[in-house]
Amino acid sequence: MNENTKKCPFCTEEIKKDAIKCRHCGEFIKSEISKNFNTLKKKKTIPIIWIIVVLTIVGFLYSIGNSKSDSSKKDTSIEKSYQNPPMFVLTELNGRELEEYAYFTIKFDNTFELKTGDGAIFNYIPTQHVGSDSLCNIVATDDRGRNTAICIKKLSGNNAMIMLENNEMISNFKGFRK
Repeated sequence: MNENTKKCPFCTEEIKKDAIKCRHCGEFIKSEISKNFNTLKKKKTIPIIWIIVVLTIVGFLYSIGNSKSDSSKKDTSIEKSYQNPPMFVLTELNGRELEEYAYFTIKFDNTFELKTGDGAIFNYIPTQHVGSDSLCNIVATDDRGRNTAICIKKLSGNNAMIMLENNEMISNFKGFRK
């Protein structure tokens, strides 16, 4: 074993130091969301209506919290939040700057849409939610029928991290709310 490798914590085979998934046993090595992904299927599901209600309330409260009120100006930020669903401009993927920005939108019907820089669009329909964090530990079915774990974490200011994980990929995006 050299300085660029380490042992997989699951099968103890030698893997690259920065590996996210073991090539021998297939287990995910690094990811905040991967720790919870396997347990999501085992836990009690919350009906989709509750996910919709929670996301709607969170979106509304977020838009009110970010509005700036000034007595000399008409405050239209709440009106604008109803005109445009929350959108995130994604500038980084897995620690690397994107050449072309991607966009992640929470649509009015509480589905998610990821539009990549090359124009590909991926839609996600929430099917399950576990835990008290309304924007994390969400399981959604994508266009190809795969269960994908989604987690949206607020960083500082308007900055956010959006994590998507399924059996084929782990994508940690960083960006900002538009």
